Amino acid sequence: MNATWSKWGNFARALQSRTFALLWLGQVFSAIGDGAYNTVLAWQVLITTGSGTAMGIVIIAANLPMLLLTLIGGVVADRFPRRTIILVTDLIRALALMLIVFLGTVHWLLFWHLVVLSLILGAAKGFFYPAYQSLPPDFVSKDALPSANALVSLSRQTSDLIGPLVGAACVALVGTLAGFALDGVTFIISSACVLLTFVLSQDALTGSRRLSPSQNTGFLKHFAHEIVEGIQYVVQVKWLGISILVASLANIAFEGSIVVALPKLIHDVYHSSVWILGSVTVTGSVGVACATVLSGYIQHLRRRGILAYGAVVICGIALACFGLPFSLRIGSIVVIVCNGIVGACLGFFTVIWLTLLQELVPEDKLGRINSIDLLGSLGLASLGYGIAGIVVDRVGPAQVFLVSGLLVFLLAASALIFRSIRNLQ
Repeated sequence: MNATWSKWGNFARALQSRTFALLWLGQVFSAIGDGAYNTVLAWQVLITTGSGTAMGIVIIAANLPMLLLTLIGGVVADRFPRRTIILVTDLIRALALMLIVFLGTVHWLLFWHLVVLSLILGAAKGFFYPAYQSLPPDFVSKDALPSANALVSLSRQTSDLIGPLVGAACVALVGTLAGFALDGVTFIISSACVLLTFVLSQDALTGSRRLSPSQNTGFLKHFAHEIVEGIQYVVQVKWLGISILVASLANIAFEGSIVVALPKLIHDVYHSSVWILGSVTVTGSVGVACATVLSGYIQHLRRRGILAYGAVVICGIALACFGLPFSLRIGSIVVIVCNGIVGACLGFFTVIWLTLLQELVPEDKLGRINSIDLLGSLGLASLGYGIAGIVVDRVGPAQVFLVSGLLVFLLAASALIFRSIRNLQ
């Protein structure tokens, strides 16, 4: 056994935990299904309505409940067994998707059904993500946390690369209902993996309760107090509050430029085709994947605060390079290479950041801290889309990248001014 794991190296050592391995395997399937679902949903909305506004409504319906419920999901993740939360949210999503398949099969499927589906899936994610991101410390040792977080990040990148292709294949070969059914099946597989962990460990589905019965009686009454307690902890712990604030603000600049300005930069400035845009996107995912694997291999990193924010500094420089006045021939190549660097820097930062949270935040607050982190990133990313859209139309995409890269650089560099960040080991 030891020889086998040494062959795989440090990257896969978290899989020595049978429980974590099963949970991770189930989420690999559901992540690929989610990647396929995004493509299938977009196509279904198009053929149902033919409206861009309708697609916007569906996206809002998916994101709004997730944002509204994330903080509540963090409290739930701290107070109830996290595996059970994952199981329940996976089953809810599977049932919702299979209901859509049924409605489509009997030709009753309408646009408002897709809106309700998006609301249900978004609400489930509001509970799922805080629980899932807080789960590794429950089942792997402290030394294996970088491996666990690297594996989780790698599964997400795999879904970004493979999922859309799987979704497109379903639509082209069978139809959109097959894509919805596939996503539903992946959630069933994930649920089965979670159930299997209970069977193998001989735990009850309720798991190890995090509140005594008397405390549970007043749980709803003290919900707001639980959320406020999490926010107060973030404010009191300097490295944590600074990091969440800096990352959230940097996300405004980063997401707005990559999602909104990049297509316009490729098309209007470099006069390149959609294939270049696809290549840029792929190199970003490959960069994240490579950095993730490397982060999982490395044990006992020192000066992790400096390394993490140093990576974000490099990310800002690479992002600014998107907007430099290169020739048409060289510009596309520069953008492809720079996005690979951006992806690698973000992948490296993400693994270090999640590991620091899981090591340094008390276990009974980890779900809430993860939910606050998610809310800052997801909520302000939406603001970034709107700002970038306005600025791109007024001054151009190249200028957006120059300013965004400079902002990311300055925010990361300012974080390194604080001793509490530099002293993170």
